[in-house]
Amino acid sequence: MVCAGTKSTTASRSKKADPGGAWLRRFGRNLRETLALVWLPFVLARVITLGALALAHFEIDKFHIKDTKAVATVHGGLLAFDASWYLSIAAHGYHHTSRAGLRFFPLFPALARLVHLTTRIPYGGALVIVANVCALGATMLVAFLTSMELHDRETARRAAWVFSLVPAAFSYVMGYAEPTLILLAASTFVCLRRRWWTAAAAFGLLAGLARPIGFALVVPAAIEAARAWRDSSTRSRAACAAAVFAPVAGLLAYLSWVGIVFSDFFAPVRYQREALPQSVSTNPLTNAGHDVSGFLAGKHLGSGLHLPWIALALALCIVACRRLPASYGAYALAVLVLALGSANFESFERYAFSAFPLAIAAAALIRSRRVETTVLLLSAVALFAYAFLAFQGAYVP
Repeated sequence: MVCAGTKSTTASRSKKADPGGAWLRRFGRNLRETLALVWLPFVLARVITLGALALAHFEIDKFHIKDTKAVATVHGGLLAFDASWYLSIAAHGYHHTSRAGLRFFPLFPALARLVHLTTRIPYGGALVIVANVCALGATMLVAFLTSMELHDRETARRAAWVFSLVPAAFSYVMGYAEPTLILLAASTFVCLRRRWWTAAAAFGLLAGLARPIGFALVVPAAIEAARAWRDSSTRSRAACAAAVFAPVAGLLAYLSWVGIVFSDFFAPVRYQREALPQSVSTNPLTNAGHDVSGFLAGKHLGSGLHLPWIALALALCIVACRRLPASYGAYALAVLVLALGSANFESFERYAFSAFPLAIAAAALIRSRRVETTVLLLSAVALFAYAFLAFQGAYVP
């Protein structure tokens, strides 16, 4: 009888423990299935980017090109452009970096520094590792959210391909903070849509510390909180409010730290503006006109390359508003407004396509294998071309 009672108790405990075990198995299965969807486009994007870098190296060395900017950029490689600032911050901190470095937010270099301290991998390698690990996680979450919202595995697969091969995605291979931001933004969306308000607040706070545009997550958070507000308890409403204000809190936390330590609360904003060329206006329409005239005159190829992407991003934003829940379209619109209002089109593609709902919207438009093959082939070619131009210093990512 004791044995029978023991067996009964054990069975009862097993039944109670089973739901947790079932959830873990289901999570593992979903993780494997999502990874199976995204690994090939993820790897291909890195092969294309590194191939463009190798060709740029070959051209510089073979033809003995003396252009200082091109030589410096190609030898900087995956740590060129803004990545060099993140490298300096990770290695030396803000106090031993030029004050202009204050415009780069702290979370990404802090993660790279943590990787360096725990593994002794050089800071440059740590930056690239963090960026690419975050990029893999972001690609998986984009596919997961697509499947969750559109209930279509094929569209989820296409979203992973579009996200990986959009021409601006070569910057996700470099030591840039965008993959970290996108990972946190997509994580915030998962939590918002599942009504996990506390987790959404945590991810939103980190997003506000990762990039200046991270605070745009306040828009989708407000929409999702408003939808859930009426049926929520007082405790849930407090968590909703925390999720809404967390991205702004992350932004204010960094600005407040700068204000206390460097006695200049708005230093990141001011240095960002001072880093722009004098020809750049605060009016985006003026900048668009300047880019058109410069492209037609052959003065700056990179300027004209932004214009079709502005049109495409706006069109995809409309598709996101029509095909996806309101919070997705609103977030994409908020990011595009910030990207256009920054008065600097040099990095428009990188800013704009950090709004991952645009990739989901593009995937939702593709309905046939022929169209998919054509779009992805053109995207891969454009990814290579943009990466090659960037590593030559002709295009600013």
